[in-house]
Amino acid sequence: AAQQVIGEQMAGGAEAGQVTGMGYAVAYPFGIMGIILVMVLLRLIFKISVNTESAKYKKELIGINGKLDAVNIRITNLNLIGKSVAFIRSTLDGRFVISRLWRNNQFLSPADDEVIQQGDMLYGVSSREHYNELSLTVGNVSETVDLGITGELGMKHVMVTNKSISGKTLKEIGISRRFPASITRIFRGDTEILPAEDNTLEFGDTIRIVGQRKVLGDVSAMLGNSVEQLSHPNVLPILLGVFLGIVVGSIPIAIPGLPAPAKLGLAGGPLLVALLLGHKGRIGHFSFYMTRSSNLYIRELGIILFLACVGLSSGRHFISTIMEGGYMWMVYGALITFLPLMIVALIARFLKINYLTICGFLAGSMTDPPALEFANALTPGQAQSTAYATVYPLTMFLRVLLAQVLVLMLL
Repeated sequence: AAQQVIGEQMAGGAEAGQVTGMGYAVAYPFGIMGIILVMVLLRLIFKISVNTESAKYKKELIGINGKLDAVNIRITNLNLIGKSVAFIRSTLDGRFVISRLWRNNQFLSPADDEVIQQGDMLYGVSSREHYNELSLTVGNVSETVDLGITGELGMKHVMVTNKSISGKTLKEIGISRRFPASITRIFRGDTEILPAEDNTLEFGDTIRIVGQRKVLGDVSAMLGNSVEQLSHPNVLPILLGVFLGIVVGSIPIAIPGLPAPAKLGLAGGPLLVALLLGHKGRIGHFSFYMTRSSNLYIRELGIILFLACVGLSSGRHFISTIMEGGYMWMVYGALITFLPLMIVALIARFLKINYLTICGFLAGSMTDPPALEFANALTPGQAQSTAYATVYPLTMFLRVLLAQVLVLMLL
């Protein structure tokens, strides 16, 4: 798209723009097919299980082997008798999260100053990779078949919509210090996170709270739990990002040896600003969080408008162009896309790079949103989009700048 605009502006006006647009419109569909074909062939050649790759990615992302499990531990380590629950929490941070304490045939909500006694049993959340370590340091580990949250204790899922809480760590927020309750799980997108003190809560997270029923409402109010706040589109920060992107894209970049400076333009400028703002997350009271539904809607709308504009600008001469030799453009588009991507994909797989990550950076290396949508449809998760976002900026900048460089070199 950037090359098409550059062609119109710098390579001869409307006529050159028409030729550029026709070449783009004719070759583009076969380029998409080439990327998708590489993804399919790679999966068939290496007999890849998408679910297995997704599980591996989640393990690498959050350091957890498989899903989180509800477990109970009967304390047999005598060195822990007389220690406080706060000591146990800090010692087992990142490996086991305490939700309840079983004592004298009843569940208690463990306050930080509660002292561990002989015969106590801890209930909480962990993952299989920590079972052996917990058995050695604490006691006998068993999976909890029935959650059994009854009596004075309760469980509630709460959405983080309080902007003053967003970005703070669990240690800074101190839920277990303020209330007889604990955060046992954090759900962020498609990822389930085992809470640790250095984990941050972000706007839009859903967390599971276990504690005394009478305080669950207070904890919920503290964290926000407002569907209205979560659904707010945050239009002003988005417009601010677009404005800054236009400004950055308009800045001339002087390259030695070229008769005129190059620019990032409307494609590269907003992308660079979006990456910076997305990394920052918020500036003052402005949060750049976008709900998953809004993100998907804007993404799909953008792809539709993009393809519609290409078709409307080039459709008039589409058939005649193909009849007059444009079919070769289709062949070139498929070959230019398929061959280098297939070579890179094979090398990446031999290097044991995750298949979903490979699909993401294949789509990103061609700055191809439809190919990303195909990759995302393979399995829910963020591996594909993360890899796409990592590769896409450099590729887009090179395309925008190099297209201008090539044109300026011929002037």
